[in-house]
Amino acid sequence: MYSNFYACSPKSCGTESQVRKTAEMKREIFHKPFMNQKEMEDAIELEFSLPGVSKENIKLEWQEQVLTLNATRILNREGMTLKHREFSDRKFKAILRIGDSLDVSSANAQFEHGVLKIKIAKKPIAKISIEVK
Repeated sequence: MYSNFYACSPKSCGTESQVRKTAEMKREIFHKPFMNQKEMEDAIELEFSLPGVSKENIKLEWQEQVLTLNATRILNREGMTLKHREFSDRKFKAILRIGDSLDVSSANAQFEHGVLKIKIAKKPIAKISIEVK
């Protein structure tokens, strides 16, 4: 139904090292968000953990059977002096290859409590009866 970007062939979507080299060249570091996949009879649901990200900083793109998620966590530091910091701005990125068995045009996404849920319906499977003579 879908495959993780890192499981794709180098011809179809590149290799992890190519992605890292590109990110390093741009001096950007992307973090892969934690993901769950639920499969139902008529759809799949993908859940991404995006703590501290606001809805306005989430971007989903679909192109040539590849779903790309980009999200940015930006912390408000105005009017404060940090004495100790463990939280930071963070960029998240996930790239998934979506198979032909899913109807991406029916996809919908919801973001609540730091979790992005994307539901994609399965295409109906044509059942053909063959008469035996």
